[in-house]
Amino acid sequence: NFTASAENSEEEDDKFEILGDLVQAYLAIPHGSDAKYNADIVNSLNLLCEWFGRETDIRKLSRREMRNYRDNVLRKLPSNRKKAPALRNKSLSEHLSDTMHKKISVTSVNAHLARLSVFFAWCVDGEYIVANPVAGMGIEKTSKASDEREVYSQDELKKIITSLLPKKLIAWAPYKFWIPLIMLYCGCRQNEACQ
Repeated sequence: NFTASAENSEEEDDKFEILGDLVQAYLAIPHGSDAKYNADIVNSLNLLCEWFGRETDIRKLSRREMRNYRDNVLRKLPSNRKKAPALRNKSLSEHLSDTMHKKISVTSVNAHLARLSVFFAWCVDGEYIVANPVAGMGIEKTSKASDEREVYSQDELKKIITSLLPKKLIAWAPYKFWIPLIMLYCGCRQNEACQ
């Protein structure tokens, strides 16, 4: 009787050591009400499964494997790979070999790693693995986020300013004129300007 229960326990352990099964079990848990955050979690975990395969034994995802994943997958992903028409229908391997499109930012890579770290911590808590293979694996940023953004050219700024005039805007209102100007001169975000 003890042997039968030990065998059943081993079968259950084997079932849950498969990456795809663990991802499915993790995603079944509520992760808050923020739809975008939940979609980002699904995106990060689906990408992990797409690269390693859903049938992979999670114990094989060593720190070395995850470092390789960070450097050769996450850091080579094109920006907006699921939205940009030129990239939307391409495979992951085609995305990784793409040299024409801008890559995702260090901030985005770190966000993927943070979501994966929470997943692996959950796996450690469930005793599916002994250590979190992505803990502390974030990339140190060498530049400010503002330096990574593209700057408007003089022509673009002229187009923006002239399009704010009453005759150009539909249902013109003063705030439609002042909010972009406040953003331009203060360098603040839209919600900050509105406040």
